[in-house]
Amino acid sequence: DLNFNKLTGTVPVEVWTIPRMFQLDLNDNLLTGTIATEIGTVRFLQFVQLEINQFTGTIPTEMGSNTFLRVAEFFGANLTGSMPQELCDLRNDTNGAIFRLTADCDIGDPFFVQCDVPECCTDCPF
Repeated sequence: DLNFNKLTGTVPVEVWTIPRMFQLDLNDNLLTGTIATEIGTVRFLQFVQLEINQFTGTIPTEMGSNTFLRVAEFFGANLTGSMPQELCDLRNDTNGAIFRLTADCDIGDPFFVQCDVPECCTDCPF
């Protein structure tokens, strides 16, 4: 749990090689760069909070491989593009397990991630 620590710079790629990482809580920092596609290789990842940072780019489609994921928070993280369908599929009623998926998905948000509520995202907090 490294939230609210004023961390700067990028998330080191080595983070994605930590064996049996279940939770990554980096919200409310000053992190920059992109979210590495290697996030999809973290097999048992269940909880990701990356909100309130200064990332660039999009949410990686590789996150669709995180089949144990329950919570993924991306709002206020300066991301753009669309929520990957692969991640939305983890929310569906038949085989999905994500119960909280957030992004800056309100039209007019300065950094906008296309993500329909409730079909994909559960909320657009900002």
